[in-house]
Amino acid sequence: MKKLAVALVAVGSTMLFNARDAHALGAEVGGDVGYGLAPFHEGYDPNPFGVGFGLHGGVEISSFYLGASFRYFLGGSKDVTLPLVGAQHVSVNALQVGAELGYQVSLGPVTLRPYIWGGPTIYSGSVGSASNSSTHITFAPAAHVHFKVAGPFFVGADVRYNLLIGNSDADFATQLTIMGSLGVAF
Repeated sequence: MKKLAVALVAVGSTMLFNARDAHALGAEVGGDVGYGLAPFHEGYDPNPFGVGFGLHGGVEISSFYLGASFRYFLGGSKDVTLPLVGAQHVSVNALQVGAELGYQVSLGPVTLRPYIWGGPTIYSGSVGSASNSSTHITFAPAAHVHFKVAGPFFVGADVRYNLLIGNSDADFATQLTIMGSLGVAF
């Protein structure tokens, strides 16, 4: 009887943590809205992140997740007085496009996915009528969680800690982005 109870607990736990067949294929697509900032850098003004929105999508095979995402951050702006030039309007924003690789665990209606994101972050800025952009390869340990709310639809949250590779002395070498998401998983 004790062996039966242990076997039932083992089987039940396996079903709880991996409700899908090991060879099942799943997919999801979603829209994201949130905010990004550089919390560990003083004088980070204007913020090239700020309010952002984007899209993400991917496939799950045997609990491994492979996806892609696009995020555009509206950034910030301010008026400054520059020596020899005078009053100028400064604005900056950021765009991220990249790939995601993670491991997904489903617990009933809740899905938790720690993942790694990588890709270019493109910063664009202008001072007065002059503009410039720079591209930095970015790596981000991240986590995503979503809750199924009705049928295949989910609501969730996503957190990334962006690290610019090879640019540790830049004013924006690390950033934190927090996004809410709505989507469909099938």
